[in-house]
Amino acid sequence: MDDHTAAYAAESMPPTVWERWINDVEALLGVSADGDVRTDGFSMDTFHDMFKAGMLPAQAAIRVVGALWVSTDGCAVRLREAQSWIDGGYRERWIVSEPDSGSYSPSKPVTLVGCRLVWHPVWGTNIPAAVRKAAERTQGKDNR
Repeated sequence: MDDHTAAYAAESMPPTVWERWINDVEALLGVSADGDVRTDGFSMDTFHDMFKAGMLPAQAAIRVVGALWVSTDGCAVRLREAQSWIDGGYRERWIVSEPDSGSYSPSKPVTLVGCRLVWHPVWGTNIPAAVRKAAERTQGKDNR
């Protein structure tokens, strides 16, 4: 098979599960998922790790480095670092700021149940309604 025939065959195949998943993430973000985690808060690699970890596209779109969540009791939660697929699992590091006790990096998984997304590196405070709804639907399903 020559290169042109192979390219045509690849282009005419239905999208893979990964391709559909990342397309959904990009649709929610409104930008390409191929960013630099150091400057954009996400990258194709970190999204692929989230995909392998079983996250839903909506969970991945809202869990980018720098996203800020606030709980009803005033506790602020910010994703500090999304680590690559290490030791057989996706890992995240969070910073928690409590009104009375300052900031700390928890050793246990952070749950976002009861928290609302208030700032995102892509949208700032103008978080699209569809993303807010997706965030509310998926909270508590991925206590990583």
